[in-house]
Amino acid sequence: MKNYLVGAIRPVSKVWGYWKPSRATEVNVLEANVYGEMYEISRRSARKHLQGEWEEVLFTAPVRDARMYQISQWYTIKELWHKEECNILAMGCDTLFLKPTEIFGKYNKMMMFNYTDPKKHQEFPHYMNDDIRYYPADMDPDVWAVGEEKMQGWFEHTEGNWGWGQLLHNYQFWSQDITIQEALQPHMAYQGPDLYIDQWEARKQHSNIWNGCELKDANILHLHGSRNSEGKLALMKRLEELI
Repeated sequence: MKNYLVGAIRPVSKVWGYWKPSRATEVNVLEANVYGEMYEISRRSARKHLQGEWEEVLFTAPVRDARMYQISQWYTIKELWHKEECNILAMGCDTLFLKPTEIFGKYNKMMMFNYTDPKKHQEFPHYMNDDIRYYPADMDPDVWAVGEEKMQGWFEHTEGNWGWGQLLHNYQFWSQDITIQEALQPHMAYQGPDLYIDQWEARKQHSNIWNGCELKDANILHLHGSRNSEGKLALMKRLEELI
């Protein structure tokens, strides 16, 4: 059984994330460099702590914008899953393993382990963050059919740029026979959007309350790199020295 850790650093030709078009070229170059450094730190932590035998996969094909980034990534993961019997762990560049972690072969459903911010959406009473997703070989293949049905949302939904990707993943996730009690495992995807080096103890305390678990008990940290990417990179460098 093949196990894959999948990620992407795709050059984007137009505006990225929250930046205005007038700064697109300048910012895209900066962001690509910063995210490249984040990715290297993230995968070094995986090589140290992600248990089992697995292969690293990095997608680098260029895309036009954030929407096509998401669509391209969705289909490349789907095609890999159907190509051979395999388990796929998809993780963003801004994620960090903090301790030995078992994922491959542990779950038989598509998994997203923690809430996003905000925790509710008008379409989902429990709105899960999608930056850490697990697709086991033995999950229900209808999960992919749900995604195909929702694909038109990229072009029709009010959140059809970047946000629809997370919504689509939630539609896939909640199409399974799964409860919030089974799904919610915050230690597997501790969310740290407000974590920075400065005011560390106060920020950590606030994050612990939001996540419902202590950072010291977390296996994987998601730092939300789009929120001050250089500040997040600095924190990842500091944390790498400690793990």
